[in-house]
Amino acid sequence: MAGEIFATSVRLGTIRLYPRFVDSGCNNNNIEIQLGLNEITFVATSAENEDDGKEIDIKIPVQAIHKVQAHLQGHCPVIWMNVNSACAAELRTLCGIQDKHGAYFDPDAIKFAERQISITSISTSDSRPFALQNLIKNYFFKIAKQIKIKPDTFFSSINQQQCNVKLMQVADAITKLGHQKKPRIPSTFGKGNETPKKPQLKRSKQSVSPLKEE
Repeated sequence: MAGEIFATSVRLGTIRLYPRFVDSGCNNNNIEIQLGLNEITFVATSAENEDDGKEIDIKIPVQAIHKVQAHLQGHCPVIWMNVNSACAAELRTLCGIQDKHGAYFDPDAIKFAERQISITSISTSDSRPFALQNLIKNYFFKIAKQIKIKPDTFFSSINQQQCNVKLMQVADAITKLGHQKKPRIPSTFGKGNETPKKPQLKRSKQSVSPLKEE
């Protein structure tokens, strides 16, 4: 293993993954990510609620990574990764994702929010200054040489504004998905269960202006 980092959240496109629950039933608040020479691995859960989510063993082969961008300064360091279509398909299968109209991950998607893997609020157990920056840069430079891609082409740093734009695009896309997921009314919804209709205000015959709701 080349190193280990921690993250509060990982998003595969607009598919959100969360820290897994420990034996006590409590969320440990961080996803432990192993940076290996052959693959990047971690275990996460598909939901914030322990009863709803399932643990997912994620493996991202380094050979599948095409490009990495990172913002490693400030209070919210983030890594963005582009992987190939085969890797994305495997990750979708692991997450049980099939519907393109819901949360989705596809490097060739029209929507930017669905194209990349984002690892947010990353940290390391090494508290020395620049430890995280050095770990990430050295790791991906080593991977670049291993898979025979020019390090400067494979890995690049982005500034806070560029990172924020990306984060907002993904966050907005996820928020819109949340608004779309309204409870479905079953076809057997019948008598006695109808939603009461909102009373309509009648216009006074002696007035030319509508009554105002209180």
